[in-house]
Amino acid sequence: MSVINQMLKDLDQRQLAAQSQPGASQLLPSQSVVRRWWLLLLPVGILVVLLWFWSQWSAGSQQAQLSPAAMAAAVPTLTAEPELSFEQNEAELSLLVATEAVIESSKEPKSGLLPDPIGSTGPATPPQAVQAMVAEQKPQHAVDAAEAPQAQLKIERVELSAVEQQQRLRQQALEAEQAGRPDAARAAWQQLQAQAPQQPEAYQALARMAQQAGYEAGSQYWLQLGLAQGADASQLVPLLAASYGRQQLWAQALQALSQMHESGLRTAELALRATAWQQLGEHQAAVVAFEQLARLEPQQGRWWLGMAISSDALGQRSMAVAQFQRSLQLGNDLNPATKEYIRQRLQELN
Repeated sequence: MSVINQMLKDLDQRQLAAQSQPGASQLLPSQSVVRRWWLLLLPVGILVVLLWFWSQWSAGSQQAQLSPAAMAAAVPTLTAEPELSFEQNEAELSLLVATEAVIESSKEPKSGLLPDPIGSTGPATPPQAVQAMVAEQKPQHAVDAAEAPQAQLKIERVELSAVEQQQRLRQQALEAEQAGRPDAARAAWQQLQAQAPQQPEAYQALARMAQQAGYEAGSQYWLQLGLAQGADASQLVPLLAASYGRQQLWAQALQALSQMHESGLRTAELALRATAWQQLGEHQAAVVAFEQLARLEPQQGRWWLGMAISSDALGQRSMAVAQFQRSLQLGNDLNPATKEYIRQRLQELN
């Protein structure tokens, strides 16, 4: 500051000397003011520039003193530490307390034994044992995870046996029929037929559904297929013969019945065979068949009527009259139109 004051004094003396000289009055007061301000601002600006250079130099020297490795170490690494559970914090806290106890005990110049805990009367635990306990100590959640059995979700596909599959298909087919879904029932029966080709149940069901739909040819197809596959003939032949009888295909009906043994024929098959022979003009065989039926069911007037018609066709009038009269006496199973025919024929024969 003394330098600046000296500069200002010199400046004032020069101005006084200039004013005392001739022509000094030519300087304007405004010019002197401007010069004074310039003289004041110039030192201040120089001082500011010097301060700025000094601050830059000091910052550069501090950075030069730090090595790259130190600078990297000085910057804290921000890593997200995993959040520990309550069990982990508790386990780590107990581990820290035990470790500090070992360290404090090692500082004491004693015989290597830890002081007895309050209220303990037994010998103290050696530090080696404590260190082993600390080393072997694990968090509770780790022990539980190691000891707990690993839960595994297993999806096992249970294969059904052939019998179980057939029972399932049979149940599905029956339920579909009861629910009025013939297409689904037919599909299930066909699957059962493919899996068990020698069992007659699927053929019977498919033939029945075809016959109910008015498709006798389809009914005959399934029954014939079952016979060709070796299914039980006693279950399929009667249905096949009855289908032919409904179509009045008497020769086919007799041919189908011939596949069965005589002892296996029931009343319905015997009646169908007797009717087929009668319709084909084989009246002698028809008489024998109706006589067999009359012996099985003597109270049925229709069997006596069948014998009477064949005997009448053979010209055996006396036998035919007796058989007509017998059928009329036992004719509870005959309709009024049939009874009227018998009376008319008796009048003609008598």
